[in-house]
Amino acid sequence: MPYFSDERKASKRVANVAQGQAGLRQRVGVPQPLQMRRKQVQDTIRDIEAKQRAKKRVSLRTKLMRAGLEIRRGPITSSP
Repeated sequence: MPYFSDERKASKRVANVAQGQAGLRQRVGVPQPLQMRRKQVQDTIRDIEAKQRAKKRVSLRTKLMRAGLEIRRGPITSSP
């Protein structure tokens, strides 16, 4: 039995309603909760790694000591 044009439109509307909000979100481009959570986790990991890299940096004092130079705290004096 062939469909009339109104019946076909009505069946498409029913199918769209049956899909619910999930189909609407995908079409509109609203981020899915899973995608948002994944992005939050990636940002958190990126921040943690940046903090770890900062901790691994060697201070100037340590670099000078390794080079055999000595640094003292106090007034700066010049030798004649």
